[in-house]
Formats: sequence, structure tokens, C-alpha cells
Amino acid sequence: EMEKIFGEEHINLSDLESKCNALKSKFPNLKILLKLGKYGCAYSDSKRYITCPSVSQINPKVLEDHKIVDTVGAGDCFTATFFYKYLQKVKDNKDDDQDIKDCMVFANSSAFLCITKHGAMPSMPIESEVQDLIKNYSLV
Repeated sequence: EMEKIFGEEHINLSDLESKCNALKSKFPNLKILLKLGKYGCAYSDSKRYITCPSVSQINPKVLEDHKIVDTVGAGDCFTATFFYKYLQKVKDNKDDDQDIKDCMVFANSSAFLCITKHGAMPSMPIESEVQDLIKNYSLV
């Protein structure tokens, strides 16, 4: 999507922060959430730019215990679970860097669990599964 916005064929990970800043210079209140697949994700708003590595980057052992079988629905799962957690934080007036990072870890973990099952809807994890993955693999 960033490639389409900037009319480029490929954007390097190292260029993402400057691209986010360029968008925010035109739209100062913009909040940007980038899904980066095996590289994790990035979040940017008027106050910060935060990256979060993927589950397998944080703890490679997760790939020994879980097999990736189907990526259908992973992006939707990521986005939905990020905003599920984000809205909880906002409701509780929590919006510091660690709060955003917690949302990112939760979303990355949810999407990871999603790709370990077949199908879009059957692969959506429940919150307790996500919390167990985060705890068992020390993702925070």
C-alpha cells in the first residue's frame, strides 16, 4: 500500500519512517499502521514511530512448535486485533509507547496464530490463545 501511495515499486524497510513522516506532513493527525509480514509491523502518529519485530524474530523457537499452513486472513486478523487492543487502551487513557507496543505484540501474535490454521474464519484466535502465546514465548 505504501508503494501505491508513493508510486514506487518497492520501499525498503529503512525508508519507512521517512515515508510515514512525509504522509504526516500532509496529514498531521494521521495514524499509520504498517503490516510488514515476517518483519513485524510499524506504527506512526504525530508523536512517534515504533517498530515491533515479528513473533518468530522475537522468539524463533515458536517456529519449532508451530507450523505455518495458511496465510489467508492474517492481515485482517492483525488489523482487527491491533485495534481491539488499541481501543481498550484509548478508553483507559493509555497511549504511551509501551501501550502501543503492547497492541503491536498482541496483533503480531494473533496473526501468527492465524497462519497456523487453515481457512480465514476458523483460523481467528481467541484472546486467551493469544495471551498464552505471548506468555509462553516471552514475547513482551
